[in-house]
Amino acid sequence: MRWMNMKIIYSVMIIVVLAFTSACSILDHSKVGEPASHESTVKDTEKQGSTESVTPILIVVDQTEQPGMNGNAFTFQVEQLPKGYALASMAWHSKKTQMNTTLVEAANNGATGDDGFYISGDGQFSGFIYPDAMKGEEGKVLFVFKNETGNELTWQKELTLK
Repeated sequence: MRWMNMKIIYSVMIIVVLAFTSACSILDHSKVGEPASHESTVKDTEKQGSTESVTPILIVVDQTEQPGMNGNAFTFQVEQLPKGYALASMAWHSKKTQMNTTLVEAANNGATGDDGFYISGDGQFSGFIYPDAMKGEEGKVLFVFKNETGNELTWQKELTLK
């Protein structure tokens, strides 16, 4: 019985997160600090060699100190996606650290407060929490989006963890 309850909870969390990442939202820039946004070129395995344009992915990565947030972290918000795509996984790759996180793992981290990529249960908050030892690491943050047929788009940005 307990397994069934956990399965239902995880299913609801995944549905909420997918709905969150599939929708375009409006960022409130009145908050402390102005987040840095970055529009990236995407790799679309479905349309390689095609001249058809793809809606660009727009993700806002904010490395400013967040009120109420303890420790080291950056937040991210998916602002724009091509139609039919949803967030599938997130990664941090540097010379010292290779961290890959699925959507389910990020939802679990959001519930437990563990280090790594997290997405809150209601999908309102998302980010990456890291230990002091990772401060100053230079690397890439990568987000992989998939559609119903399994085609992938990847967005990446080089960062130095503050």
